[in-house]
Amino acid sequence: MDFFSYLQIVNENIGIYILIWIFSFITVFYVLKKQLFFIIDPFLVPFFFFSIHLATVLFMYYNNLIENISLYHFLATFSVFLIGLSINGSPKYRKNIDVKFNIQWKLMYYFIGFVYFFTTTYLIMKYGVPLFSGVSRIGFYAEEGVIKKISDMGSIALIFFLAEKFTHKKEKLFDKVLLLFLSSNMLVSGSKSGILFMITAFSVYFYYFTTRKITRNAVKYLVMALVGFLIIVFVISGFNLERTLTNILVAFANRSDMYVYFYGAGYENMLHYYQDYDIADFIIQIFRDVFLNFRIISYESNYAMESFSDKLYWYVYGSVYAGGPNNIYNLFSLAYLGFIGSLIYSFTLGYFISFIRNKCILYFNLQNLYFRQIFFCIQIGIATSIFTIHSLLGSLFLNLVFLGILYFISYIVCLDRANYKSNESDTAGQMDNNHNI
Repeated sequence: MDFFSYLQIVNENIGIYILIWIFSFITVFYVLKKQLFFIIDPFLVPFFFFSIHLATVLFMYYNNLIENISLYHFLATFSVFLIGLSINGSPKYRKNIDVKFNIQWKLMYYFIGFVYFFTTTYLIMKYGVPLFSGVSRIGFYAEEGVIKKISDMGSIALIFFLAEKFTHKKEKLFDKVLLLFLSSNMLVSGSKSGILFMITAFSVYFYYFTTRKITRNAVKYLVMALVGFLIIVFVISGFNLERTLTNILVAFANRSDMYVYFYGAGYENMLHYYQDYDIADFIIQIFRDVFLNFRIISYESNYAMESFSDKLYWYVYGSVYAGGPNNIYNLFSLAYLGFIGSLIYSFTLGYFISFIRNKCILYFNLQNLYFRQIFFCIQIGIATSIFTIHSLLGSLFLNLVFLGILYFISYIVCLDRANYKSNESDTAGQMDNNHNI
């Protein structure tokens, strides 16, 4: 089944779909409510997607669009995923992180600020902004892969530094200009979740690294995110209200397109379609983005060209699309590992995510600037790539390298500066001794 046909059925049965989604949302909320920090927890985004996934499968089953085995598979894998997600208890955190604004901190901050500003400005001047371009933002900067990745990594690192500045009341005009530039770029990037991403990223910092209470302002921040989302959709929709509402519905429903394609094509048909893949291919696909970023495999290789999602999109439409479906955990593992394998993988992924969110902080030295930044990136990655482990690992390794290089350079500069001052002091001491003699 193609996605357009599915949307037509949803439109014809919109009342039933909404009721099923409300039921799904209440169910997911009841199961995962202890996993939320507060109302603007970054986990709200995947939390919302969980409810859409469940609603999609139940809606398709209600309309006889999928087989019984497909429903059983989804409920089984989703259940063990939630069990794994809940097994490490509620989120834990430390308070009173002592931030020292030393010279190394400042060097990294200014360097990242200038790198983000110039790479983003270069992209805008060369290609324009996606919001006003009239084309999809997916692949908008495809010709500038390296520059775009540096800009993306710079934005995450910049949010971290700005949060430290504003939290400790150390902001200056330069910081306010950077924050305005970052916010404006998120708004015009064409990403409907860009503003929400930035607000929740700040929330991650406030929750883990400070004692600051933001619950009282949570509703205000959430409203800001929703307003930013609506503005972006309204502009993309050509300032047409009806088209805006339609695009919002499509955007939400599109988060579960994998289930429409895979289950809609028939459970046995899909297993037969992916029968040539095994556990070795599965492992390579998990680390696919890491291998591509470090050129362990080339973009022209079969592993890069025939990903799970691309192969599924080809099955439905006979072509490959850069903005196609994501490798959702239970379908991805079903195709490569079978029913039992997908159960094991779903539970393992849920446990892995809950460990990172709830326990991992106990093993990080958050007084160290580099480790604090990496922990921050991990938590942001969980919120944005929870269903696509290959994207999470790929972005995490890039940030490890990007921040590691900057941390090393700033450390060397500071070390040279300290040695220079030490030599100056020694020279001055020798001159004083000679003068006394």
